[in-house]
Amino acid sequence: MPDVPFNLLGTTLALVVGPAIPLVYFLQVDFMVLQVFIPIMGRVGNILPVDCIMAVLLSILTTITLSAITPLLCLVRPSSLHVLHKYTVLGSVASVVVAILSNSYSADCPKRLGLNHIYRNFSQLNLPDDWGMWINACDYLGLEPLRPAFASNSKWSHRLHAPAGPEAPITIFDNFPWFYPISHIIPVKHTWYLPANPPDVQTIPT
Repeated sequence: MPDVPFNLLGTTLALVVGPAIPLVYFLQVDFMVLQVFIPIMGRVGNILPVDCIMAVLLSILTTITLSAITPLLCLVRPSSLHVLHKYTVLGSVASVVVAILSNSYSADCPKRLGLNHIYRNFSQLNLPDDWGMWINACDYLGLEPLRPAFASNSKWSHRLHAPAGPEAPITIFDNFPWFYPISHIIPVKHTWYLPANPPDVQTIPT
């Protein structure tokens, strides 16, 4: 039986061009998934660890996408593949450590807060009126990254916790002025109610 010559060039082209179609397909799927999930995760409030969910999602997408180029590994020597695996693990661990130690916020990606200068009137419930600055965060880290800055103000240092005190007998959106019923997304336990000057309240004719 005659020997069939081994066409190295043809095999190499097949290994390089063959994974291109599934690779492009998976990249397109990745873009579509991220375009859906990133806006949704940015609006779920602070009840879910959004960063962890996105990290798991990205790791799954990356694993599936890179599986398209696994045929190219047959062109790599086993010794080189072992070294590549070792450096990949070290690079991943280093990236995680740097991400943990670095600041999560920057001028290009600031921390989003909700500020409401409110005045609550309980005249129909025989409770004293109160007013203040209500602060809530839009990510799962809550307001803890801001604690050192706010703690330096003696007027606020003892109020850096969830609102407490006499509650109205009737609970409407956790007694705070929501325009929409989203108190389950940004619960009161992750907010601060800081003392402030009373706002300029105007009576609405009825």
